[in-house]
Amino acid sequence: MMDSEPTTDVDIRTQLLARFIDTHHPDCPGCGYQLSSGISCSECGITPHLSLNPHNRFSLPWLFIFIPWLSLVGRGILNWMLLLALLIQGGTESFLASFQMVSPSQAPFVLSLELMQIGSPLIVFIFWRKRHRIRQWKHSTIFLLGILPVLGWCYNLLTAAQVING
Repeated sequence: MMDSEPTTDVDIRTQLLARFIDTHHPDCPGCGYQLSSGISCSECGITPHLSLNPHNRFSLPWLFIFIPWLSLVGRGILNWMLLLALLIQGGTESFLASFQMVSPSQAPFVLSLELMQIGSPLIVFIFWRKRHRIRQWKHSTIFLLGILPVLGWCYNLLTAAQVING
């Protein structure tokens, strides 16, 4: 009778990883797709490795993009709630009068900010789904996506200051 080959640490780790994937169905660290069986992702082909240090899901590039857009969602909700309260309390005349404070030269900027606010929940959802891949994006792309809502906030503050000061 032949002795069986001794198992190595790599074999044991591979078996443990396959058992963990079959039991828990974790997300792929590369693309976020749910792993179901085997030891490689059927979506992106990455082979995860067993480690005691979990992959950091909330990287600095992701936070740099996600937090400003999430704050824009909050600002949009607050803005629409205030407009709804104005409509309920003051009627359509006061509601329409609030839009007359915007000059024709400011209208394209105000409209773009409102569109950013309306689309920001979808954008936040997309960034949440792409959180594993953002580390691979160019630094200039990350910077532009993170600074865009901040520029919207700054423009909104400047516009509000102009309206208040007359």
